[in-house]
Amino acid sequence: MSQPGPYGHYPPPYPAPPPPPRRSRTPLIVTLIAVLLVGAGVATTLILVNRDKGGGTQTSAGQQPTDEAEPSPGDQPPRPELEKDANGWLIVPSRPHGASYSVPPDKDWLAEPARFQGYRLRPMEMHVITTYKQGACGGHPESRRARMGFIAQRRPTDPAAAATEAAKGWAENLAAGIQGAVPSPPQTSTKPVAQGSIQATVATVALNVGKADDCNPPTIQLTAVGFASGTRTVVFLIEADHQTPNAPPPAVLDKVIASLRPLR
Repeated sequence: MSQPGPYGHYPPPYPAPPPPPRRSRTPLIVTLIAVLLVGAGVATTLILVNRDKGGGTQTSAGQQPTDEAEPSPGDQPPRPELEKDANGWLIVPSRPHGASYSVPPDKDWLAEPARFQGYRLRPMEMHVITTYKQGACGGHPESRRARMGFIAQRRPTDPAAAATEAAKGWAENLAAGIQGAVPSPPQTSTKPVAQGSIQATVATVALNVGKADDCNPPTIQLTAVGFASGTRTVVFLIEADHQTPNAPPPAVLDKVIASLRPLR
């Protein structure tokens, strides 16, 4: 699907620290005058010395630059590698949400724990995002065949209701940007997660896009999973193209859902 989220991508920078209190500029002015006077004296001395040596005046522009090595890519701190689970899949954790999920380790799955995207129509944000086949539509680097991540919850609530609202709200946000798109009513079921130790609620909404093309599928499927993790309500959402080439295999998405688990 070629339509990215209207805002987001990466967390905003931390707010700048407050400016220091204003100080009297009188000492600074006096200091600057002293520095200028000293500098003028040094410059005059250098000119006279150089003249005595017959070398003419020497300016800073004529000095050779010092050898300072530019940092190479290898000098940059490496990006933290994700750990692997017992099946060899990458574990994508989120401390703020109190849960993690796993994705296949191959290059089609791009896990970016710091990434987020959101919508303003129905205020929602997806965090700790993994994208499947990013750039699937040529010329659109933000296109993809699927994306998934945790949906921010402002307060603990019933997991079943939270999952239903997440699937419905995300579909409505997508539909607002796709002419003629119509979301179906949510369908709910239960699925085991955390190695079968938790029964999670799964809410599914199909978004019928209408006329499909090389970039847009005929259907986008929204699958939200809700379960409790201590005092938190965890909601995980998958937005996946459906009935189109290179769509994520449903069996793989089922395994991603089954991999959901609370963090210890």
